[in-house]
Amino acid sequence: MSTRAVARRCGVTDETVRDWRKAGKLSAKRTPGGHYRFDPVEVDALLKDDTAADVEVAV
Repeated sequence: MSTRAVARRCGVTDETVRDWRKAGKLSAKRTPGGHYRFDPVEVDALLKDDTAADVEVAV
């Protein structure tokens, strides 16, 4: 999943997804073009995790 797709699924901004990646909340693979791709299963797990509510949302 792209950064934007994760943001839409989670109801947050692209920047928040980037912050989650940098903080280790989500892991991502980098494409040859330099874009990040996230595993949908990991994204769903983050949404279901109670600690996800503790993640600060950028506005």
